[in-house]
This record gives sequence, structure tokens and C-alpha cells, in this order.
Amino acid sequence: MAIPVIKYKGGSTFLDISPTPVSERIAVYDLNTLQSIVSIPLGPLAPAGDPTDFAFSPDGKQLAVLYRSVLRIFRVIP
Repeated sequence: MAIPVIKYKGGSTFLDISPTPVSERIAVYDLNTLQSIVSIPLGPLAPAGDPTDFAFSPDGKQLAVLYRSVLRIFRVIP
């Protein structure tokens, strides 16, 4: 299983100011053991309208990541 993880910075509950998303990564987990396999840092958050998408290969050994209009392939080995 892979999930996007976004890091936020700043903001204020008192002033009702939302935090700003600043970076993104994709975390990959083994569902049998519930352990983290790999964390793929992507860098600064993509601008609005620039999709971040990802998908596993049919055998589950690779993860394709579309980030800032660039497609990258990562090997995911449990």
C-alpha cells in the first residue's frame, strides 16, 4: 500500500490561519506486516493544478510516480 504524506508548516489556531503544505513524500507499507518498506521524498509541494499521482506495477515491485510533470519509477522491495 502506498499513501501520500504532506508536511505542513506555520499556521495559527488562535488567528484562524491554516498551515501551509511545504513538502510531499510517498510512504509504502507491507500490508502483511504493517511495516514501512520505503519512504520516497518528492520535495517541495507541487503547485496547484499540477497533479501528483502514483501506481504500482502489476507485480508490485515498482512504483511509478508522476510529480511536477515528471514520471519516475522506483523499485519497491519488501
